[in-house]
Amino acid sequence: MSVTAHEAVLSALEEIDVSEFQATRDGWRDEISVALLDAVFSIRSRYDSPTPGKGVWGRVNTFRNQHADKLNDLKALEDLGEDAITDIMGATQTAGRPKSQAVIEAAQALQKAGIQRAGDISEDTLGAAKAAYTG
Repeated sequence: MSVTAHEAVLSALEEIDVSEFQATRDGWRDEISVALLDAVFSIRSRYDSPTPGKGVWGRVNTFRNQHADKLNDLKALEDLGEDAITDIMGATQTAGRPKSQAVIEAAQALQKAGIQRAGDISEDTLGAAKAAYTG
């Protein structure tokens, strides 16, 4: 009797140790500032690190703990400024400029598109949000 592809996949899955599976992260619901930091600082960076507070994941969580009042407010993130962002997130670069500068520029562009908080993103504003971020 031949084995179907479905049966072969199920059989192969049984051979994988459960520790190899990792729960997915749900993103940053209602935390537009954190999502922006994560998106920019994830570019060509180590996301996870065994050292607490290191890697993008660790640094984003440090930001969340230190700036709980700025999690869902791009204006508050912009007002925080590049230096404060760099202090937590690190002095990495993208396209030849500091990522903290890219975060501020993206926050400004998103605000110009009428997006300041996560709730401002809808089907109607999604195109503007994408254009603001990628611009």
